[in-house]
Amino acid sequence: MNIHPIGLTLREIANEKKIRIKDIASAKGISKQAVSNVWKRDSIRLSELEVWAKILGVTPEEIIDRSRKIGTLNNVQKESVQSTKEDVQISRGTFNDDLYGLINQIQVKHSKELSEKDKEIQYLREQLRVANENLGKH
Repeated sequence: MNIHPIGLTLREIANEKKIRIKDIASAKGISKQAVSNVWKRDSIRLSELEVWAKILGVTPEEIIDRSRKIGTLNNVQKESVQSTKEDVQISRGTFNDDLYGLINQIQVKHSKELSEKDKEIQYLREQLRVANENLGKH
């Protein structure tokens, strides 16, 4: 049987859609190396697969079906996905996984934005201090 790792399927979809590794890393809030490591994996949790699907603009089922057509389903974890001969049926936790994934993405984005704003505030405070010193000299 020809085995096609799920990570390789994710990479192929990203390449076809011309989605750069740095854009994926940014969307997931992880490093480019971490993205590359996922692309080497044979299996993936459903909650993570759903996040990848959103980033790649496909459904988890499309990713799974593509892996199956090429070779096999490649060990998408049994507690998250049930495989039958007819089709693949997502079992449980989809809503909560989506919600937690979305909350995590928002938290990462806001943390980055807050860090940038803190730097801007520090810069402006320094500029104000210098301006006040200059006014005091005249």
